[in-house]
Amino acid sequence: MMRRMTHRGQRTRRAFSLLEILLAVTIMALVMTVVYGTWNTVFMAWKRSQDVTESLHRQRVVMETLVELTSSAVYFGGDAETYGMRGDDNSGMGSEISFVTASDAALPPSEAELRGLRRVTLKLDQDDEGQLCLAMSNDLATGLPLGESEETWHTLSRDVSEFVVRYQDARDQSWYDSWREDLTLPMAIEYTVMFSAPDEKSSPLTLVRRVELVTADYALRNKGKRPEAGSGTSTNTPSGAPRSGNQGGEQ
Repeated sequence: MMRRMTHRGQRTRRAFSLLEILLAVTIMALVMTVVYGTWNTVFMAWKRSQDVTESLHRQRVVMETLVELTSSAVYFGGDAETYGMRGDDNSGMGSEISFVTASDAALPPSEAELRGLRRVTLKLDQDDEGQLCLAMSNDLATGLPLGESEETWHTLSRDVSEFVVRYQDARDQSWYDSWREDLTLPMAIEYTVMFSAPDEKSSPLTLVRRVELVTADYALRNKGKRPEAGSGTSTNTPSGAPRSGNQGGEQ
């Protein structure tokens, strides 16, 4: 009889009470909550870092594309209407610039026949979904005068919320918001591009890039108005230069 009671008492001591089970479940839930919270914080930080990195990469590609297209601008004095540069300041939509370039940068495979010389036009526009974007069109550089050819638009970047172009005249070193002279080219072009923030915690970023045109001197000689010797090319931006957002200028 004593053995049977002792054995039954041992079985009672080995079992967990309801309170012990509830306590263990509570501790386990707390541990899982802490682990999940830590993992979620690390994951969100990694994801935000990836988004910012990808955004910076896209911004760099856009600016490099603008520089390559512009620095490869060409001009032939015998056909100024076809090869001239045109820059307009569209109220409320930023700037629009059009010129002939020898660069194949950002040329879609479907328009491979335009390799060599093509007219590119850049401006802010809306894509098929109604989203604001930096758009680019490619046209034949020959055959039709400026403004008379049919344009097919492509989205260069959906991250751009502001696009401003200014032009430096080699004759007086002044900067202008538009360029309407077919017989000459500006000595330099300044792009101010504002990129939208990649997330709610970041601020919009504005990049500024100044590009010199090596063909500007030829255009002035062709017109018979070459800059005076010693005038140089000033890299200083006048105080009236448009600026907005955080400056991340690349000079």
